[in-house]
Amino acid sequence: MTRWMLLGVLFLGACSDDVDEDGVPAGEDCDDLNPNVFPEAPDFRGDGCDADCGTEPDADQDDWPDAQDCAPEDPSVFPCAPDTAGDGIDSDCDGNDGPSAAGCASIDPDAPEDTPQLDASCEPLTPLE
Repeated sequence: MTRWMLLGVLFLGACSDDVDEDGVPAGEDCDDLNPNVFPEAPDFRGDGCDADCGTEPDADQDDWPDAQDCAPEDPSVFPCAPDTAGDGIDSDCDGNDGPSAAGCASIDPDAPEDTPQLDASCEPLTPLE
């Protein structure tokens, strides 16, 4: 019985390793060396970092989930994209051809207020305090 208990402890320890200490076990974390990247993590849009491990479908890989992207098959058209007036294309999904007069919210709407914005290598743009 002692052998089985020891094997159970070793098995549970191996399965629950969390190298980056983000609360997600290594087997479930798409990047267990970066605490900013894990399934369901708050994810700024358009920063090039897939912080939520692709838990939201993004067919065109433009870092905007299909549910929020007005052209989920075109990587050049997404909310907050640069939009040239007069080209006949609503690149920023605001319903008008040309730059949006309204601001652009690029953070995941359910993200905590203190979520760090990440660069394309998934490192914070500004160090956390």
